[in-house]
Amino acid sequence: MAYINFKLCIWGRARGFAGFYRSIFYKKSFNKRFAYARYALDNRKPNWNLKQVLLDEQTRKSDPFDSFNLGASQFVNTEVSKLCLGIDESRFFALKDCEEYLKSKKFETLFTIIPITSAAVQIRSFVLDKTECIAAFFNPRLPSRIGISITPCSMDKIFSIDMSKLMLILPPLVEAKTINP
Repeated sequence: MAYINFKLCIWGRARGFAGFYRSIFYKKSFNKRFAYARYALDNRKPNWNLKQVLLDEQTRKSDPFDSFNLGASQFVNTEVSKLCLGIDESRFFALKDCEEYLKSKKFETLFTIIPITSAAVQIRSFVLDKTECIAAFFNPRLPSRIGISITPCSMDKIFSIDMSKLMLILPPLVEAKTINP
C-alpha cells in the first residue's frame, strides 16, 4: 500500500484564523501528525473529522484562553462517529463517547487548535486547568521511541515553541494509486 500526503498550511493571527477554522468543518476528514516525529496519534486510524463545539457562558468564563476567540472542537473518529479522541484521568489518550463527556462537563474530548507563525499548530486540551497541549516526548521503552502526553502550552511570544509541542493538520491519509495520463 502506498500513501500520499500533502501538508496543509495554516497561518495568520488569531483573528485571521477564524475563517480557516470555520472552513475545516466542511472538509470530509483530515490527518494529524506531530511535527517532531511525523507520527499520527493512532497509526491504525490516522484520519479524524473535526466537530465544532459551542461553549456555554459558564464554561467560557472558566477558560483561560477564551479571549483568543479560538473556540472548541472535538476530533471525531471517522469510523464510529459517536466516538471522539479524549484524555482520561490517567493522562492517556482514548476513544470516548463525544456527547457523554460534554453533558458530564468533564471536557475530556474538547480541544482548541492554536495557530502559530508556521504551518503547524498547538492543540490544547480542556482537561485539568485547560492550559495543557498535546506533545510528543522521547521514551526508549516504546517501539516507536515516541510517547504522547500533554504538557503546558507555549504561549510566550518571545520564545520559539519546542517542536515536540507542534502538530500538523494534513489532508486525510488515503491509499494512493498512479494516475494514467
